[in-house]
Amino acid sequence: MMKIASLETFASQFVCFVRLTTDTGAVGWGQTSTYNADITATIFHRQVAPWSLGADAFDIDALVARTSTNSRAAIVAGQSPVSIPRCGICAAGSKANP
Repeated sequence: MMKIASLETFASQFVCFVRLTTDTGAVGWGQTSTYNADITATIFHRQVAPWSLGADAFDIDALVARTSTNSRAAIVAGQSPVSIPRCGICAAGSKANP
């Protein structure tokens, strides 16, 4: 099981990228909403990241349940905000990207 070790955001008012790193060093990238993306990044760190850290990076159902139960963060279209960067890990073949 790969656990989520860190969640970092790189944001401006118009765009926010999320980098998810697992305890094995695998990395996935995702993007949040582009509307007031800097505010979304703040909310992400306050209401989503604390409940996602340490979770199994591949158990999306549990991650959605965990974040939606423990935070007021919006879960859009049934996906956790960390499920998109997690997909980057799958695409990389579960290997760390340089």
